[in-house]
Amino acid sequence: RSVAMYAPWVRKIFIVTNGQVPHWLLQSERVTIVSHEDLYPEVSVLPTFNSNHIESVLHNIPDLAEHFLYLNDDFFFTAPSLPKDFFSIGGIGHVFLSPRHLDAHPVQDADRASVASHKTARALLQKRFGISCHRKFKHAPYVMRKSVWQKIDHDFEADLSRTRANRFRTQTDINGQFLYAHYALLSGNA
Repeated sequence: RSVAMYAPWVRKIFIVTNGQVPHWLLQSERVTIVSHEDLYPEVSVLPTFNSNHIESVLHNIPDLAEHFLYLNDDFFFTAPSLPKDFFSIGGIGHVFLSPRHLDAHPVQDADRASVASHKTARALLQKRFGISCHRKFKHAPYVMRKSVWQKIDHDFEADLSRTRANRFRTQTDINGQFLYAHYALLSGNA
């Protein structure tokens, strides 16, 4: 409803669930429920309750546009927005940096799974680009491109496969939002 009101330029809305459909939802050509099974070539990893796992396959949504926004279930648009708030005229995505930083330590036993997943992504980016990424991102819509995700899938296939095998969050997971945003920045796609 907030997208319809404040971002009417959005072509299609996909609601990803484990098969649940809210009783109040009126599905239409513009609003589609996507089951986890529609995203996974290997359904033996289902069911999953791991957001890192789910977020790493969102680019597999059938009919998803090249340029898309990913919103967590607690995001709402509260004011009018335009495509230029998220993408440049040339299609380069914007990232919304937070003033918060990851600590410089590698994953430690005391780290929450969410912190560890950021650090694991940082280690992969360090190895790939030779740069240590430490900035976190605001809890805001995540601007993404399918083609960039496909490059990430190629570059980190084995690492992402391990995250995609975890039904619950673990300290070995990769945080897809962190990985995507920094990868996009470092590769000139953000």
